[in-house]
Amino acid sequence: PVLRERCRAAMVAQSEVHATLRVSDTQRNVGASLRRLGEVVEEEHITAEGHSLDYALVDERIAIEVDGPSHFVAHGAGAGRRELGRTVLKRRQLGALGWRLVAVPFFEWDVLNSSDRAHEAANRDAYIKAKLADARGAPAAASAEAAPAVAELSYPQLQAECKRLGLPAVAKAEVLRERIAAHRAGGG
Repeated sequence: PVLRERCRAAMVAQSEVHATLRVSDTQRNVGASLRRLGEVVEEEHITAEGHSLDYALVDERIAIEVDGPSHFVAHGAGAGRRELGRTVLKRRQLGALGWRLVAVPFFEWDVLNSSDRAHEAANRDAYIKAKLADARGAPAAASAEAAPAVAELSYPQLQAECKRLGLPAVAKAEVLRERIAAHRAGGG
């Protein structure tokens, strides 16, 4: 018990230091999307066990983690896409503590960028809404306006949407559009 309490106190202290560090633009943009969707989140929440969460829906025990490049291996197989051990460990610990995780990796978020700010916000909001629906165990948005129109998506956005839906993401743009449309129609 004494060792456990010392470990918890050390984690809390480290989390409090982490919480005072500069917040990335990506994290700020994810927060803006959450607020546009009407979600009441606690920013830089520290759990009772000492984990620092970028955003938390505390009552639902949903952790929203914005994962920049520092959360992924820098070299070798899977560079930039394979999570570091510390990130994997934190997620496992949060799961064991009853938290559901919404991970927002930078490479999925970046493909939602657009020169049209309204289009960009709609894409980002649809992405976050779908991620939250998955975490809550509910189907993603039932309305057509919740997800961006397939025809409007750029090739990187099509790839990210295919990956999010668990569909193969390597093909010509038209094939990816067909896959997404079939999945959204319930045939996929």
